[in-house]
Amino acid sequence: MRDVAALAKVSTKTVSRVINDLPGAGPEVVERVRAAARTLGYRPNLSASSLRRSDRRSATIGVLLEDLSNPFDSALLRAVEDRARQNDVLVLAGSSEDDPELQRELLTSLATRRVDGMVVMAVGGHQDALQQERERGTPMVLVDRPPTFHGTDSVTTTNRESSREAVLHLAALGHRRIAFLGD
Repeated sequence: MRDVAALAKVSTKTVSRVINDLPGAGPEVVERVRAAARTLGYRPNLSASSLRRSDRRSATIGVLLEDLSNPFDSALLRAVEDRARQNDVLVLAGSSEDDPELQRELLTSLATRRVDGMVVMAVGGHQDALQQERERGTPMVLVDRPPTFHGTDSVTTTNRESSREAVLHLAALGHRRIAFLGD
């Protein structure tokens, strides 16, 4: 920032205002600062800026799914990324491979990177680490599996109800031999 300020002949505070799209700099100054930033190849250090921000936001979220190569998981990740991108938020993702220890390792890795929140597909029966992280204040939403602890939102499908509706629909069309193939 100091180099950009020196080249544009403004203060570092003015550079900060321009880079963060805050008011207080005229159009000519804004253009000078942006030109200097382009010339120097300046990129803001988001980690450093999150330390200075009062809300401590990192503009990142963590997504921990079972297996990113699974079509359901990859479609879910894509939907999260699309929504996050609309809000200039970066998504960091990993696969737990249905392994409780790997889930704990990835959870810790995301938490130490100070993500603003997490979307997690919990390993079945292993939510202790998630509960501990949630109790530390990390916002979290569980997907595809309901939480076993209080105070965490979840998004799940209604498999039983949906299956019942599908069978009733097929039966109403006259089908009598109905089968389901899946895991």
